[in-house]
Amino acid sequence: MSDSEEHRPPSWWSTLPGILTGVAALITALAGLFFGLVQLNSQTAPTTTAVKTAAAASPERTAGGGSAAGAASSSEPVAAVHVTNQPQRVGDLEYTVVSATARSDADGMSALEFTVRCFNYGRYDANFWDAAFRIAAGPDVYSPTSGLDELVSAESSKTGVVRFVVPASARSLTLTFRFPAGDRSIPVALS
Repeated sequence: MSDSEEHRPPSWWSTLPGILTGVAALITALAGLFFGLVQLNSQTAPTTTAVKTAAAASPERTAGGGSAAGAASSSEPVAAVHVTNQPQRVGDLEYTVVSATARSDADGMSALEFTVRCFNYGRYDANFWDAAFRIAAGPDVYSPTSGLDELVSAESSKTGVVRFVVPASARSLTLTFRFPAGDRSIPVALS
């Protein structure tokens, strides 16, 4: 062996940083392959669910069968809510109102709660949050107060509650679904 071959520094890949880099790259590649295969195999077909289009819960009852005398005004129904249960779809997202209720709230306001199912037909996760909904009462537009902030996985569905506070005098409203590719609206009637 010549002197130049003996004093030659080792390859970078045979040093500790090189070995750790190689192991990290291998783990990253295997994890990416695993999660890619899991996502491909997790395709679920949409399910059909019975839909309740109008709901007004009865006041809470005491053990004796009468109305709860000390119940908060928010537990009393204000009106029946009539809303279509037709799915609203734009692009990969679809919203369906499963049920709706209206209850008294503070200072002459009503709390409207919509149970909404979001179906994501896309290949990537989608936001399911308050920012996707608005309700109009005449010229006034209200944003939700529910704090809904979820992700719906690709090709799956999730149900959440969207809550609005509107004037108690409002009887004819418009619920708007805000999609990334455009909006859809449906009428909401209180009786």
